[in-house]
Amino acid sequence: MTTAERISLTLNPAPLDVPDLAQPLGAAQQFLARIPRSLEAAAPAPESECGDSACAGGWVEAEGGVRRCPRCAAQSRTRRLADQYARAGVEGTLYQVSWGEVHLEHPSWRLARALGRNIRDVVREGINVAMVGEKGRGKTQAGVLLAKDAIDAEYSALVVDWADWVDDVQSDYTRRVKTQAEHVATLTTPDLLVLDDVGAAATSAGDLERKLFTRVIGQRYNHRRATVVTANLSRSELQDAMGERAFDRIEHACQWIVFNGPSYRAEVERRRVSATLERLQREAGL
Repeated sequence: MTTAERISLTLNPAPLDVPDLAQPLGAAQQFLARIPRSLEAAAPAPESECGDSACAGGWVEAEGGVRRCPRCAAQSRTRRLADQYARAGVEGTLYQVSWGEVHLEHPSWRLARALGRNIRDVVREGINVAMVGEKGRGKTQAGVLLAKDAIDAEYSALVVDWADWVDDVQSDYTRRVKTQAEHVATLTTPDLLVLDDVGAAATSAGDLERKLFTRVIGQRYNHRRATVVTANLSRSELQDAMGERAFDRIEHACQWIVFNGPSYRAEVERRRVSATLERLQREAGL
């Protein structure tokens, strides 16, 4: 092809082969014509997460239209709460237990249940709770249940193992990772804070423990935020572990609960293995 021919072809390109719409449908058009006009009728219904055949993507038919599927809504709320529980430090076997699964009727548990039923008042009025007594009586579980109640009531909550937290503060200070002020701020913001096993920090950390307690409780006192403390101590021993200033700020708006009833831990373990033990005894002819 000469240069002149190439220039002519560029300036005067060959006409495109545009199909005449008035002519019979081509193959592609025939394919499109076979698609139903009602795409809604042809499209498959969205899969249901809840397994209900009446649910289409989280919606169910209702009089006059559609509404949210109650099963999907419940599952969504359960997932949301589980995520909030995890972020609040409520995990493991403590997370699985509800008030209805605690079968002990000791006055300490009845009072703890009453606080749970009235958790909005506890949080709104900044009521503190001190749970003291012997080991294994269920203080940690009761504190966790109160945190779950607060989350269920749309409040923020945090459960902290006090000894572990003190260790973290010491470690981060040594490594210059996080300041004490930053650690304290983390415990200041939740609407309800559960400090578990207070007084269990190493003896060498006693002075630091009291200093940190004073800072945490002081900040929460200034904001009128509720704090739950659990301890395997008597009231006087807890006062010594907390320090005079922190104890003074927490005790005046505080509900004290002395867990001196049956062992909660023994009750839980007995119920957990009772069926298996009974079966083994029957097999042994006992």
